Amino acid sequence: MMIALPPSEGKTLPEPARPVDLAELALGQLSKARARIAAALAELGTGDAAAETLSVGPKARADLVKSLVVV
Repeated sequence: MMIALPPSEGKTLPEPARPVDLAELALGQLSKARARIAAALAELGTGDAAAETLSVGPKARADLVKSLVVV
């Protein structure tokens, strides 16, 4: 049996990402729902309450900030 594991994250910071353009995504009819979800996540923020609500562990909390910037 073989178990494939994803590669570990690199040690260098990735290039800054540009914000997502919801109109460019497939299934354009979902744009309004996506915008509402993005707004709700942005309102939730990046603090302890957001991490608990989203079930984000301590090691991944920095990803909350990164993700908020991309949306």
